[in-house]
Amino acid sequence: MNWYKLIKIAEVRGEFWIDDSGNVMEASGDGDFNHAGYVLDYAQHALAEYDEDYELWKRSKTLEIIEEKKAELEEQKYEIEVAEQDTTAIDAAIEENWEQSRDPDYYTYDLLFENLSQNEKELLNVAEGITDAREFAMKKWGWKRLEGKHVETWTLTPRDLEVIASGLYEAYGAYDEDALESETFHIYVFSTKAWYQDVSWQDISKKNIRDIMNDRMAVG
Repeated sequence: MNWYKLIKIAEVRGEFWIDDSGNVMEASGDGDFNHAGYVLDYAQHALAEYDEDYELWKRSKTLEIIEEKKAELEEQKYEIEVAEQDTTAIDAAIEENWEQSRDPDYYTYDLLFENLSQNEKELLNVAEGITDAREFAMKKWGWKRLEGKHVETWTLTPRDLEVIASGLYEAYGAYDEDALESETFHIYVFSTKAWYQDVSWQDISKKNIRDIMNDRMAVG
């Protein structure tokens, strides 16, 4: 066995995400592009549909919403006037729409949140730093957070273990497969706040969920 490579795995302090298919995405851990930064960037690109700068997308989407609302309000006012009904409420709405058009950046978040789909609203809150990005990625997308020998997951099921094993192999297996198979990892389950310490890669890859839960749960 290559002991240097075994020690190297133990010393790794890189930050990675493992997606729900077991693929590994590296986050540098420096500056804004750590685990949270990676998810924030991912959410921003998803909203902007990967072909536009996020800030430009926010502004253009906001202006689009304002213009569509203006046309809608003008049509509603015409119908109210034809029916010879009171226009006080619609006039107030038109005034509000005009104020929004004068300073769209001030109203961006509220307008976007009111007009996006539920999934897009969730992404918006991640992209704007309102929602905890790491928790969101684990809970909603099934991603696993990997830093050195520490793994974080929202749940711990046989499928989760399969994904974790695949990600660990992709992240660290290149050093030495034998070394990886002799390594242990610490797993934290967010939904239950349970720690499982010194779990071997062998047990993870074999999806020995019962043995892990019975023998490796941290005390206290």
